[in-house]
Amino acid sequence: MIKKLLLLSLALFIFISTNIFAGPFDNISTDKPEWQQLLEPLNTTFFGVSLKQNTTVNQDIYFNTVDFLDLKGYTLYVNGNANIQGVSIDINDGDFRIFANNSSSGNLNHSDGDITFNGGQLILYSNYTESNKGSLYINNSDDLFSINGAFEIKDFLVNEITAGTISIKRDLIFSNTKNFICSGTNKIILTGDTVQTIKLNSSNVTLNDLEIQNPVEVKVEGLKPLKVNKLILTNSSTKINLDDFEYNEIVTLVEIGKFNLKQGWNMIAFPSTKTVKFDDYFKNIPSLWIYSNGNWGVWSSNISSVSNLGFSLASEVSPGQGIWVYANSDSEITYEKNSTSYSILELNIALENGWNFLGTGENLTVSAFINAYPTVKAVFKWNASTQSWEGSSTSAELKQIIQDSGITPFSTIYAGEGFWAYTGN
Repeated sequence: MIKKLLLLSLALFIFISTNIFAGPFDNISTDKPEWQQLLEPLNTTFFGVSLKQNTTVNQDIYFNTVDFLDLKGYTLYVNGNANIQGVSIDINDGDFRIFANNSSSGNLNHSDGDITFNGGQLILYSNYTESNKGSLYINNSDDLFSINGAFEIKDFLVNEITAGTISIKRDLIFSNTKNFICSGTNKIILTGDTVQTIKLNSSNVTLNDLEIQNPVEVKVEGLKPLKVNKLILTNSSTKINLDDFEYNEIVTLVEIGKFNLKQGWNMIAFPSTKTVKFDDYFKNIPSLWIYSNGNWGVWSSNISSVSNLGFSLASEVSPGQGIWVYANSDSEITYEKNSTSYSILELNIALENGWNFLGTGENLTVSAFINAYPTVKAVFKWNASTQSWEGSSTSAELKQIIQDSGITPFSTIYAGEGFWAYTGN
């Protein structure tokens, strides 16, 4: 009886070895004579296999029959698409690379099963798509997940992402995400060279460190703000709305400025040497105004409310221009300063006879401004806190007129402030 059981066990083992170890890789061309020779069974389970050497697969590959694949420090190259369906893969200090042999390949479709990095790296030429409870285990400081395309999470009930780096070049898409939580020392880096969109259709998403290296634009759509522990900005040219993020800490290699707008009228100026588009910063502001060459220009978040007022419609402001901003309530506008701010004196602006609406990016005394522009007779700015005018002049007569009018005198125009300068008689 015992002998028969041993013979049956041996037969079962041979059957499983032949049909399970080789099964998921049948009919796959590689640069090796036989794919089966590149695998060996693991002692831990009948259904586990591991690589014996670096391996290349030259077409699409499906992991859907074995329970477990261990790379054991070796490299697995796939020239095509890879599909993981209910299989656990341990990269285990190895290198798993999925390249493209045509325009529709280089993708990893992860449906159920685990991917454990364990000190290894996974590099995709194209997109990563998780669905039906696929899980990632990224817990080692050396773990690297590099995606040259988009990163999409559709389900994701279980995950452990506590360390390592995830680098993404295209969009982040959280469709119906149940539980995507990053913690510890994990960092996600956005490296795109075109607009990257974070499509947030779930509130169950929290990132640990989010580093934005994209020099163009990163935006959030859907159920924003995106919850982030630390937001890291590395490029001064990146277009980003900080209101899209809810962060505990912000680290930047560029300086972040802000306007603390008061309810009512505010007079400001962007202290950087680049043209600013109003749509990028003032989406919740009722209206703002600029004045140049004797003409008013108006912008509004509700353009129909100002289109019939008879003024030119404005869309942007240049360095050195002041802006009248009306706010319905106290609010904050954040913006990125670029590497060089400016003084109004450095721009060599030719003043018009009469009123000029200006702004400065650096602190400037009234006396220094009038010395540079001797035709200026008086300078006025607006105190948003008191909703009142302040005035200054180097002329004793005009100083007296300003004082008699109940206007508060001032001597300095501060960085980020707009002001009026009057030239002529």
